[in-house]
Amino acid sequence: IRGVWTTNLAAFLIGGGMNSSFIVFPQFAQLPTSTGFGFGASVVDSSLYILPAALGMGLLGSAAGKIARRYGSRQALIVGTLITAAGFLWSALAHHHPYDILISCALLGIGIGLAFSALGNLIVGAVQPRQTGVASGMNTVMRTLGGALGGQISATFIAHNTLHGLPTVTGFTETYWMATGFLVVAGLAGLLIPLGREA
Repeated sequence: IRGVWTTNLAAFLIGGGMNSSFIVFPQFAQLPTSTGFGFGASVVDSSLYILPAALGMGLLGSAAGKIARRYGSRQALIVGTLITAAGFLWSALAHHHPYDILISCALLGIGIGLAFSALGNLIVGAVQPRQTGVASGMNTVMRTLGGALGGQISATFIAHNTLHGLPTVTGFTETYWMATGFLVVAGLAGLLIPLGREA
């Protein structure tokens, strides 16, 4: 079913791009300033860098119904993935100040809030009512598999680029570019999702 496999593909790619953020941002912030790029933040402080993402997801997630009714879930998915990609692109190009992470996380929260809510609507709209349980479950599995892959690639980039036992900025930058790529392709996958029954 075209509406199912395209939505699952988008979920896989979004998971791959998004989950890397939960690995890289806190670790980036906690690295000592002696690395030349880390902020020397404590564990608690580094968790606050991700707070804008949580706020954005909460706000946009709660408004998902209105957005879907006005613009359609397909549009919300595409725009959400591209906003999330913009957040990682910002990190790839600008990561010298704490506010750079805050800006990135705010963009991530807005984009993920839009995209995740849209995924559920799209997958339910693509199948018969008796299939919504298995379709929704499979969509969640695909997102989780993508997240496992993205997280592992991120860890590989960071572990592969070390100096004196500490990660270098190269591993983080490669992760940001990888996540940007995943999410841009997710946006393109969103274009393949048929309007069909939702329209």
